[in-house]
Amino acid sequence: MAAIGAFFSGQVNRVKDVANQQQALTRRQSASGQDFPGSGHRPADRKTWMAELGPERLRVHQVVWPGTHNSATAEIGVPFVTRPFAQCQSLSVYHQLATGCRLLDVRVQKDRRVCHGPLVASYTVDVVIDDVRRFLSETASEVLVLEVRTETDNPVLLVEPVTRRIHRFARFFIAQAFARGLGGKLQVFSTDFIDGDFVDACAGVTKARVDGAA
Repeated sequence: MAAIGAFFSGQVNRVKDVANQQQALTRRQSASGQDFPGSGHRPADRKTWMAELGPERLRVHQVVWPGTHNSATAEIGVPFVTRPFAQCQSLSVYHQLATGCRLLDVRVQKDRRVCHGPLVASYTVDVVIDDVRRFLSETASEVLVLEVRTETDNPVLLVEPVTRRIHRFARFFIAQAFARGLGGKLQVFSTDFIDGDFVDACAGVTKARVDGAA
């Protein structure tokens, strides 16, 4: 019981820390703004945002890859019990790709079942492969990165409350990278609970690089 109490106490402290960080980030964002090269770009169709940039022009080193963290956890765990500690995405892998994600992070156990640390899904990595195949069969010029690795132990926390507090600062992070002269080093940008605006930001920087504006 003492161990359980310490675990939940740690979770509460983490949430408090994130709230304090959110206040600090809000102040900095208000002062600095969140504009960056390509920040106004919105793909006509996120499912084919790479094709819109022109496959004959786009180079791998120019891409800011919008990725998802623990990509295959949408259905992991028991709802309202263990799922809040393991779920990092609400969309299936296919729908993440259709939303514009181009880098997948998949953790599995040795029996090929998807996991997030000690929490294990009822499905295997085959679900991911099927979704990737479906997406690639529907597009002609999209490129994606699939990382699959074994994982047996990794700290878990209440993911959604933390993400909700920091998610809106994605554009601010990119703007700060450019403000500090580090925009050229942006390569992979991953998130929990990916959404369209996150993809648009990555696609915008990529377009600016293709156009020679970044």
